[in-house]
Amino acid sequence: MNLYRINFAHYAPKDREDGIKCLLLAENDEAVYNYVRKLAYWEDYEEVTYVAEEEEFLDGDDEIIEGWYDKQGNPEDFKTRMIRLRGQINDDEHEVSDLYYGTIIYGWELVVENTKVDYSELIAAGIVVKQ
Repeated sequence: MNLYRINFAHYAPKDREDGIKCLLLAENDEAVYNYVRKLAYWEDYEEVTYVAEEEEFLDGDDEIIEGWYDKQGNPEDFKTRMIRLRGQINDDEHEVSDLYYGTIIYGWELVVENTKVDYSELIAAGIVVKQ
């Protein structure tokens, strides 16, 4: 198991707050992604699919939207991008909008890899979450 720190940034019209949401025990970045996607409502982004012949991303209504590309210029889906970047907090291309009510973005970082420590007491206390 690996120990990850789940970070957040809350944006409001006149303020910003950064913090730690929790510490998470998970097998890998994909497991962390699956945990964070529930917090961040990323399901809408996951429906975006790539259409090779048009080299654009299309949403469910066939509306062309700007696509995501990896460092080599290859198209990538939202899930792959978030796992590679470890969340929207680390995405330089992510623009925060509609701040009237505020918005929260999430990211994560690896704290301890292949930990052998027994975190059962911290899990019971609610300090560490296990995925």
